[in-house]
Amino acid sequence: EIRERIWEDLLEHELGQAEFMLLMLTTQSKEEYALTIKIYEKARARVKPTGAMLNSAIDAYGAERDFEKALDVFDEYEDLAPRDLNAYNACILALSLSPHEHHFDR
Repeated sequence: EIRERIWEDLLEHELGQAEFMLLMLTTQSKEEYALTIKIYEKARARVKPTGAMLNSAIDAYGAERDFEKALDVFDEYEDLAPRDLNAYNACILALSLSPHEHHFDR
């Protein structure tokens, strides 16, 4: 609970793309995907997400089994940053956890 309060307090500060990305990579490396998603959502409201942020978000949504949201972020990617090989890899890895084939139809 203390750790979560510290993160919440940190997210209330004025952060830029680099700071948000660092926080996302830190939480992702510790497999704290719900927190990675929370940071992404805060970042999305404050700064233009970078390709690395979008890849990290796709991965986190996949790890949390929110496959529709992972696909939504992938779709948003086109408007926010040019899709690259990393974007496709992140999406494929996220969807590889899905038991439903319809996710691959999108």
